[in-house]
Amino acid sequence: MDDKTHERRSKPRPDMPSGIFRYEVRERTLVLTISTETVDIYNVGTLLERTDKAFVELDFDSVIIDVTGLKRMDNSAAGALMVAMDRMKKRRSGGAVVVVTDNPAYYKLKHLYQYPLDLFPTVDEAMAFLRDSSPSAKNE
Repeated sequence: MDDKTHERRSKPRPDMPSGIFRYEVRERTLVLTISTETVDIYNVGTLLERTDKAFVELDFDSVIIDVTGLKRMDNSAAGALMVAMDRMKKRRSGGAVVVVTDNPAYYKLKHLYQYPLDLFPTVDEAMAFLRDSSPSAKNE
């Protein structure tokens, strides 16, 4: 894939409404930033639908979900986030899905649900983890 194609696919599509999320592809990693303060039963379906449509044509191996701006999430949204992460793992054929958060509640959620989830305080730390855990890094 040439640089122009990668550049075009890394930008948000014009037909996707802004305000709920934004994304970019860096180093074959989709960085999804939830840009609304609340995800709950009322908007989680819209979020899932729009992310599914936005990412169908993108080329990436791993996913970082940045929820640092998210202030409130109800149980339906937490469950939907886990479903979405499982979908992305299956779609990516072994690619990692990690979460960036500065909220201690996510660590409690991980423990409560016994969900295998890698959490990081910054996108840069998550990117470093993905680089270090990639198959090419293990072969070096």
